[in-house]
Amino acid sequence: MAVTFPYEPLTVSQLRNEAQNVLARSNALTMKDSIKVKVDGQTLVLEGQVRSDQEKRLVENMVRLTPGARSIQNNLQIVQTGPPPRQTP
Repeated sequence: MAVTFPYEPLTVSQLRNEAQNVLARSNALTMKDSIKVKVDGQTLVLEGQVRSDQEKRLVENMVRLTPGARSIQNNLQIVQTGPPPRQTP
């Protein structure tokens, strides 16, 4: 006996929107407005900026929970935070 459930895969735009919505709902991301999700075949591509390596990994792991996400390409860039470097005269 096999149990099956009706399943329709998400379209490219649905997949992108689902992943983007997961990030938009997060309170843990400091620069979530700069993060964009694109779809390349079965791969979700993350682009934009985050504040730390930890936040970069968090974004990737959050997007992995998106239904239909097969693989992730994380192109997020880490931007340095803090005061600008001092200039010596």
